Amino acid sequence: MLTYSAKRLIGLLPLLALISLGAFVLTYLTPGDAAIVIAGESASPERLSEIREQLGLDQPLIEQFFRWLGNAVRGDFGRSLVIDRDVSELISARLGPTVSLVLAGMTVAALIGIPAGLVAGRRPGTLVDRGVTFIATLGIAIPSFWLATILISTFAVQHRIFPAIGYVSPFDDPVAWMHRMVLPAIAIGAASAAEVARQTRSAVSDVVQLDHVRTSRSLGVTDRRIMWKHVLKNAAIPIVTVLGLQIGRLLASGVVIELMFGIPGLGSLAVNSVGARDIPTIQGIVVVVALFVLLTNLVVDLSYAVLNPKVRYQ
Repeated sequence: MLTYSAKRLIGLLPLLALISLGAFVLTYLTPGDAAIVIAGESASPERLSEIREQLGLDQPLIEQFFRWLGNAVRGDFGRSLVIDRDVSELISARLGPTVSLVLAGMTVAALIGIPAGLVAGRRPGTLVDRGVTFIATLGIAIPSFWLATILISTFAVQHRIFPAIGYVSPFDDPVAWMHRMVLPAIAIGAASAAEVARQTRSAVSDVVQLDHVRTSRSLGVTDRRIMWKHVLKNAAIPIVTVLGLQIGRLLASGVVIELMFGIPGLGSLAVNSVGARDIPTIQGIVVVVALFVLLTNLVVDLSYAVLNPKVRYQ
């Protein structure tokens, strides 16, 4: 198990380096000038040249990258060009709300998607199966921002059951955090729940038609025991896989959801940084989000070894 974990962890390093290179190069290919962001458009050419020299922007791109990468490995992404604070501090302050929103959305996806997929997959081709499949397809097609608008209008404006905007840390007030996270979690997690339901239904419907499951049912074994002992055990890997894949979807949807519900997370910081061409902040956000996704995929890979010991020797 340790060897398997070490191999998966080492395999992430080249991918993270490649992502870092892409983030660095792409931000410098976009239009604009960091020196103008700092000094203003009315600055003299001499002042702009001085700022570029201070920032190292006059050096070759490859030298700039390796200097930035060396600092990034130590957790130093430089200073924001707009707010004049360390990028690491800005990201640390915004990371908590984003992670809590993603976890809340993942909880909604799992609590709704897995049971719905199990119910549909147990009896393929039945009316329940077709109903779940139709609702799941509809859920995938509904944009998260449109669903968020409906939720805010119905449950925050008309009935005043949940607040429309604002964020409270779960460490400060867990009850208030849950109360404020209900609508954002549903808005961001609905499409993921639909995808999880579809994939769970597909995995379960394949397993229930296997010979050993059909034999157990013919011998009088209860459906509950069959589901827990045979079906879920064999369908667990596809379910875990689709849950892990939802992290990227949730992070992407979270940008809009954070803005709509006034959640001070990485999404709103990223939008503001792109608008202001705050290159160090953009680069830091890309690397942190990529690292979060990669670590999630690592957890998924390690779960394979727990669910199926044969994976450890591949």
